Amino acid sequence: EGGKGARGEPFMDYLMHGWAPDDPRRLEVLQSWLGLSVHVGVRFGHALALRTHGGPVEAVCICYPPDCLEGGVAFEVGSDRWLYGTSRSQAYPLQDMLKRHPDLHKRFVSLEMAELDKRHKEVPPHWFIDFLGVCPSKRGLQRGKIFLNLVAQWARETKTPCYLECGDVNVPIYQKSGFDVIWTERLEDEPGNFITVHGMLRPPEQ
Repeated sequence: EGGKGARGEPFMDYLMHGWAPDDPRRLEVLQSWLGLSVHVGVRFGHALALRTHGGPVEAVCICYPPDCLEGGVAFEVGSDRWLYGTSRSQAYPLQDMLKRHPDLHKRFVSLEMAELDKRHKEVPPHWFIDFLGVCPSKRGLQRGKIFLNLVAQWARETKTPCYLECGDVNVPIYQKSGFDVIWTERLEDEPGNFITVHGMLRPPEQ
């Protein structure tokens, strides 16, 4: 998104706190994390891309069926899946970025110590929407809704709920698609730098 991170992606805003909007490191971090997530999604779940008439990618969704999660989550830092994804992301290896940017590393460690994965692991078997992103020029055109409806259909077929995590700005969007907030957590590592994360669940019958 023009190097400015992703709207409604609280983790990216938190990790890159204090960096100027045009700081090239922003795009590197976003590409690094997304690259890792896409490679893991392709190998262990579903990585979906939406194009119109063979044009550029307009939206991306990474999701996992209930039986494709690792210990209840997509992947954990340091796990075999994590190492697989980082090894495949050659453009901007995340480990190298953490070494080069101490402030990024500090916030990354703080985020891991918060153990948000524990919240996820408490959710009953579900389809997990790990990432849903729409190009800025295509927002408001129901691109994300297409993916939400598709994953919801798969969830109905397996009679399991859908689960995702998001920031404040996207809560109303997902509520319109039948998701309810089941937990909320606010984290702050320094004054002015905090994230509010919401876990949201969509019942299978919706």
